[in-house]
Amino acid sequence: MTLGFVSSGSLFSWGAWKLSWLLAPGVYPPAEHRWLALIEHATAVGAGLALLVTLVRVHRRRST
Repeated sequence: MTLGFVSSGSLFSWGAWKLSWLLAPGVYPPAEHRWLALIEHATAVGAGLALLVTLVRVHRRRST
């Protein structure tokens, strides 16, 4: 469970950090196409949140 929380936080924060740099024009030139990098990092943020929600639901079921 701890590893899941750490990995979801890492996925969310890394994706959000990269996404914030991509949204500032001219600051970070991505290796791939800009639109593809935006989709990739937005998906990482969404996956991190989805993983967190799933882990919280499982934790609540097990603790009751």
